[in-house]
Amino acid sequence: MTIAVSGTRLRRSPEPVAPPGSAIAMAKQTDKVVTAMFVDKDQRLAVAWLNPDDNDGHWHLPQAISGAVAPPGSAVALAKQTDSVLTAMLVGHDRKLQVAWLDLAAGSWHVPQPIAGVLAPPGAAVALGKQSDEVFAALVVGDDRRLQVASLDLSEGQPWLWPQTDLSRGGARRRPGDHGQAVAVAPRVGEQLHIKQAPFRRWWEETVPEAQSRSSFLIMARTRRSVFDHTR
Repeated sequence: MTIAVSGTRLRRSPEPVAPPGSAIAMAKQTDKVVTAMFVDKDQRLAVAWLNPDDNDGHWHLPQAISGAVAPPGSAVALAKQTDSVLTAMLVGHDRKLQVAWLDLAAGSWHVPQPIAGVLAPPGAAVALGKQSDEVFAALVVGDDRRLQVASLDLSEGQPWLWPQTDLSRGGARRRPGDHGQAVAVAPRVGEQLHIKQAPFRRWWEETVPEAQSRSSFLIMARTRRSVFDHTR
């Protein structure tokens, strides 16, 4: 694992940590701290971080925060849930969507926990992002080859809602083997969401208040042949 520290200065972990080309997720933990996560060669979720105020300004070497949870190099999604909570998601060996999180007030990572039943291939790509100040969303292409969404409404204090399959029903078509493909989620601030597919429109109208519609999501899922965009 090679990590850029500053400019062209590089530092490498002294020992191999994961297969070549392994997926790495990275996000800002605080204004000063940036965090990277991946599944290591021992199938554990691992974290490395950079705080310019300690460790002589170098990255801290990766540390495992779980037991064997997913295939080495599996996709991991990482995003700020709140100002004090950093959340990671992945699909584990058990084919379930799992969540791990760091509460800065507590100071330690919670080990991955499943939030759904059997859903997608181990290591499948997951996208994670804030839908609004109160709603957090994760997307994955499941075994049924449909784009599925799980959500967490912080204002209600309830656990994660299980992935819903109505999101792309009647929408994109995928060839066999496309389940688990890459999904991307990003805010579209200041733009109105335009949705052609009726099932997705119903999901959006039921999930997102009108006041939030102008800070909407661009949701894309890449298949082997093309990219479909539900905002068109």
